[in-house]
Amino acid sequence: MKDEIATLQIRVEFGITRMFDHACGNCEACLRGVLLSCTEPWAVGVEILRGAVEPDVMLRAVTAAAAFASSGASTDAVVLVLSDTPTLAKLIRTIHTGPVLESTSSADPDVRAALQGLTPTGRPDAVVTDRQGRAAVKAVVRGGMVALPFAEVDAPSVTELVQREVTLVGPKAVQDLVNRVGHRTEIEAFL
Repeated sequence: MKDEIATLQIRVEFGITRMFDHACGNCEACLRGVLLSCTEPWAVGVEILRGAVEPDVMLRAVTAAAAFASSGASTDAVVLVLSDTPTLAKLIRTIHTGPVLESTSSADPDVRAALQGLTPTGRPDAVVTDRQGRAAVKAVVRGGMVALPFAEVDAPSVTELVQREVTLVGPKAVQDLVNRVGHRTEIEAFL
């Protein structure tokens, strides 16, 4: 096992941020479709995406969108995207046909008003966030879903999760996102 090699690697070369996948495709984790948990990563990865965004923005946006892509959310679910950059919301709109609202805060009065018009509870069915895990859990409808990135977030407590009956979803593979969109160039248009 080559545990010194990350399964997902991001490098900046000549001002372009490039994401590489080092998953072997043959270990137990890869065969289950959880490539980000590969136990035998390759030394040399395969480039899966590139863009002009900062590395942290790419990692958070792409992996949070990949989590949502693999979540099985209903196509008509009302989704709230909590992010400081527009990249994540743009990615979610490419893979979700239902209403997608975006904001930096779930307490935004405009978002709350829009949610009142879209859902009976005034809360989204799903929340996708790149940093605000705790705020996402508080914002989503009881029994809803929150998609988180493969990065550090402001995490909710176990009590908050249990009381709200929220399902947390993390990314299994960035390839889930690429497969849902159809081609990597459509994702790269937003990076």
